[in-house]
This record gives sequence, structure tokens and C-alpha cells, in this order.
Amino acid sequence: MHPLLLSALLLIAGPLGSPFELQLEPAQLLVEHGGSLRLRLKSNCTDPKGSGNVETSLRKRLLPAPPGESLVELLNVTEWNSSLWAYYSCGGKRKVLPIKLLVYRPLDPPVLSPLRVLAVGQLLELSCSVPAAAPLRRLRLRLRLAGAVVLSASFTDREQDEPGLARVTHRLRLSRDHHGAAVTCEAELDLAPEGPTLRTVAEPQHIQVYDFPSDPELPRHVFLEPGQSLPVTCRVGDVFPAPRFRLALANQSLAVSLSADGRAARAELRPEGAGQQALVCDVSVGPRERRSEATVHVFWFPSPQLEVPITIGAGTEVGGNCSLPPGHFPQLRLRLRSGGRILTGWAPAPLLRFPVPAREEDDGMELSCEAELPGSGWEPRSSGTVLLNVTAPPRLDDVSCPPQQNWTEGQDESLRCWARGRPRPLLRCSRKGEPFPAQVRMRATRGHAGTYSCSATNRLGTAVRDVRVRVSYQDPDLVLLVLVPVLVVTALLTAGLAYGAYYRKKKIGEYRLRQRQQRLRMEPVSAPAPPGCSQEAAPELNGSAREARP
Repeated sequence: MHPLLLSALLLIAGPLGSPFELQLEPAQLLVEHGGSLRLRLKSNCTDPKGSGNVETSLRKRLLPAPPGESLVELLNVTEWNSSLWAYYSCGGKRKVLPIKLLVYRPLDPPVLSPLRVLAVGQLLELSCSVPAAAPLRRLRLRLRLAGAVVLSASFTDREQDEPGLARVTHRLRLSRDHHGAAVTCEAELDLAPEGPTLRTVAEPQHIQVYDFPSDPELPRHVFLEPGQSLPVTCRVGDVFPAPRFRLALANQSLAVSLSADGRAARAELRPEGAGQQALVCDVSVGPRERRSEATVHVFWFPSPQLEVPITIGAGTEVGGNCSLPPGHFPQLRLRLRSGGRILTGWAPAPLLRFPVPAREEDDGMELSCEAELPGSGWEPRSSGTVLLNVTAPPRLDDVSCPPQQNWTEGQDESLRCWARGRPRPLLRCSRKGEPFPAQVRMRATRGHAGTYSCSATNRLGTAVRDVRVRVSYQDPDLVLLVLVPVLVVTALLTAGLAYGAYYRKKKIGEYRLRQRQQRLRMEPVSAPAPPGCSQEAAPELNGSAREARP
């Protein structure tokens, strides 16, 4: 029935309302789209002629029911938005009830968009959708990452009854920790109170990330000699997840062994024949593949050959050369060494020419030649060692054997003379036909003065030189030799005489003083002399021992 017609029916039925009651079972009507639904009208009407039905545009049929009830079946409900009115007539009176019918669609599992394999640091968009859900206002979607809800969304703003698309998205910045995490989506259709809550879950997907920032590391050039085997290593940095390696030489795959950390692959190179071959290292990390290439050079690397004169005369102009035989690698270089000293820098092969030292001090010098291949990592290869033999005739010059030498009498002196030359010359010196040692220190006397003859001899000849030696000395002064002793003797005599006079005078004075003292003790004390008598007559009158005067 048309809604306008039903509204008019309600207006008419209003005044005709009766006190009997009308009840609808079930109270909340829920039906799946395309399904059928039975609803029962119950009343307390006692009129045996009472009857009820449903006014709707849907297909229906009236089923038998006990008195006071009406049973109506709605068939093939395909309308998403329909109006239903239940009515019941009793004793010429009618009661009308509006009916709300909820039509739903079975909930399909949500659909997760396929997860792309992305590099660490990129954004991954997680998308979940339900293509046709009804009613949408009763739907909720939840995105889960590793079991945890990262997004929950409802659609309560959707008032439509028809099915519609529901979709949610979430962006995730990827890290290594996300690798292998499960992503799933959960859909929930809440039909309460009309019905149950329907739930479905999408098939989980797993995130895959990778980290491959740089190309593999492989030597750009590898150098081999025919018949030689050499290990080569291809290495990657801090990648994720574990890398997969493939090494190939001349399009032929090589057996590889991985390092303990899985970041390096090693293979043994055994190329056949000479020339250049391509070495390729392919590494895959996740969906990303990187490649590095190298050139394998198979060539002959011989030791150099050194050619120099063994015996050289000092002061002569001679040269030598270092060479490589034909067929060597064209990038080889040569240089000349003398022990730990570099005589010539690296020069291109196959021939290195150089001047040979021809000085006396270079006698016994060790010469060798080296060959190297730049950038190969190989140690230089050396030729045999050649010892130079520099010869020179004997020489006695002003430095080694000065012709004039001055000695000082009483000092330690030596005849300064030595010879230059190669082989070392034999030096002999003599004076007046008698051998005299050179370079030997001795006490100089004036008898060493004179001319000495020195000769130096080796197999190349003899050098002769005369050396004149002067001895400096000083004779004693005769005047001083005589005068000094005379002065000393005179001084001693003068001192002796002076002392003798002093001693005699002192002793005589002491003797006379003692005699006088003794005489005074022996003379008696006498009375004073009468006037007119001298003091000298008194002793005589008293019997002096002095003899009588004549």
C-alpha cells in the first residue's frame, strides 16, 4: 500500500480506536535481504470475527492463526527501505501499528589491499574495505598490526539503508622492526537490539621491508697469471634482510661460500687462458637487486732482468738497463733500487735505461730492479742483485798525504799519509831507505825531521809522494843557566854571613853580661871613700887581686 494511503487510513482509524490491545511479535523485525519473515499480531479481542493483517508493498501471505491472532509472512524481502503497517479489526473497530523493518546484508570478510614490499623509511598504506555492507551505520572496521589495533572506524553518519562501500586507510613509516609483522582487518556489523553482532576477519598479510643502501663491494680489477687460482670476495654493508649472492665469471656461475655474518660471498677464480674476463656479483635483498662488475686480467708477470757492467773504472761514463721479456702485461712498471734507496722512480715497461754510478765511493753498491703492477695489490718482483766493482788507480793528494807536515819535539805525532784508490792501495813509507810506519803515533824528536818517501800501489799502478817533516824545538838560555845558580849561591852566602854576624854579636853580648854579673857578685860592699880619695883606690887598699902598678 502506498504510504499516503496508509497515512489516510491512520487518520480515519484514529477516532475509531478501541480499548483492545494489539501486540506484534517479534517486537523488532530483522530480515536478511532477499529472505522471508513471519510476524504475528496478537490482540485481546473477543470478537470471533476479529482479524488482522499487514499493509505493505512487499509480497506477503496470510497464514492460519488461532483466534485473536494474525500470522503474516513477508516473502523475498528485497526492498531496503519499505513502510509496514500492522492493523487489527475487532467489533467494527480497527487498531493500527507502524512497523520498522531492518533489512541487512550478510557481512562479507573485509578486504585488505595487497602489501607492497618497501624499503626501510618508506610509507606503507594499509587499506581495509567492505565492498557492500548494509546497514552501513551499524558497521565498524578495525585495522590490527601484530595483534594491536592501530585504527578503529565506525560509519554512524551513513543514513542510507542500501549497501555501500566502507573503507579505512592507515599510513605506516616502515622500520626493520615491522618486517614479518601480521596485518589484518576485522569487520563488525552490530544488529542489536534487532539481532546479533556479526563479525568477520580478513586473511592476514605480512609486512616485508628491506634495507639495501649501496651496491656490493667488489674489486674493480683482479690480476692473475695463467694457471693461478685466486679467491675473490663480494661484500655488502648493513643490509636487511639476509642478502642472496650470485658470482659469475664469463657468464659461468661460481660456487660461493658465505661469511659467518652472511654479508660476504667468496669464490675461487681459476680462469683458463690469458686475456680479460668479466666477473659479476649479483646481490638480492628483498625485491631489490644490485650488481657490481670487475675485470679479471689473466697475464704473464715475469721478474725483470738487470744488465749492468760489473767492473767500472771510476770517472767513466757507462749505463745499464732493466727490461722485461715479451708477452708481459702492458701496464707493468720498472724502477731501480740500491739497497733501501730508490735510484730511479717508476717508469713504464718494458725497458728502463739508467746511468751507472762510477765513483770510488760506489764500490760495492748493490743494484736491483723491481717490476710492479699498479693497483693490483701484488708485491713488486725483483731481479737478482748486482754488486758494483768500481776501480781507480792509487792517488796521494794534498788531503790524503800533505807534502809539508810540522811536528813539535816532545809531542805525540804521526806521519799523516793514506792512499786513495780501488782496490785499496798498499802504502809504504821510508826515510833514508829505512821503512817508516805511517799513521802511527810516536814521541817526536828533532831527529825525525827530514824527507820521507811514500808510495801507494794497487793492480792499476803506483803513486809516489815525498813528505817533508819539520820538527820545532827550543835550546836552553846559557846566561840564565849560569846566572841563576850564581844568584842562588850569592843569596845563600849573604844570608849565612848575616846570620853568623847576628849570632856572634848576640852570643858575645850575652857572655860579657854574664861576666859582669859574676864580678859584681864577687866584690865586697865598702864604706864610702873619704874626701879626696877616688873610688878606684878603695879596692886596692882592701887587697884587690889586681897586680900592683910599676
